[in-house]
Amino acid sequence: MIIRNGEHIMLEITSRMNSGDIKKLYRSADDYRDRTGTEPKLMMAANYIPLKVMRKIMELERPIEIFSHDSEDED
Repeated sequence: MIIRNGEHIMLEITSRMNSGDIKKLYRSADDYRDRTGTEPKLMMAANYIPLKVMRKIMELERPIEIFSHDSEDED
């Protein structure tokens, strides 16, 4: 959990993201909201995100901001 300038950010870091990580992040965010009354912004940092999981993320009602490595940028 990161609190910056009044914004509550829940950040999950993983090497390879899967559908279970989305469920885990949502459960943690729900628990945080229930305990504090504040809805956190959701973020996920992952080295690799399979296309199937990325499609699922794009269809979510509750957005998750993604940070990932793009191997095409390497020389």
